Amino acid sequence: MIDIKELRIGNLVERDGLVFNVWDLKRDGLQLDSVILDRHIKYNSYDDIKPIPLTKEWLERLGLKPFGKYSYTKGKFIIHYRSRENVFRINKRYSSITTVHQLQNLCFSLTGEELQLKD
Repeated sequence: MIDIKELRIGNLVERDGLVFNVWDLKRDGLQLDSVILDRHIKYNSYDDIKPIPLTKEWLERLGLKPFGKYSYTKGKFIIHYRSRENVFRINKRYSSITTVHQLQNLCFSLTGEELQLKD
């Protein structure tokens, strides 16, 4: 299950084996009331919405380019794959990234740019 507090509009998530964009987040005060995926699919229950595990394939789908044997780059962003831990690290300074939406959020926070799905 995904931590709903981490979701932003534009994040990629999985539901029933399919990939969706978070289109909107409806709130009732401080509580999340519903999640709208891909413009029209509204879910009042978000228990079935799952994070997408970050893989090398997902990095490439998000427009990052291989850089050496264990790294990927996009602009000044360098992401290193730590195979022993099966996690990715940003510029060797930031905490481990394990899901696509975490990478999207971090990239946006650091650069102000959204990672766009290439396929």
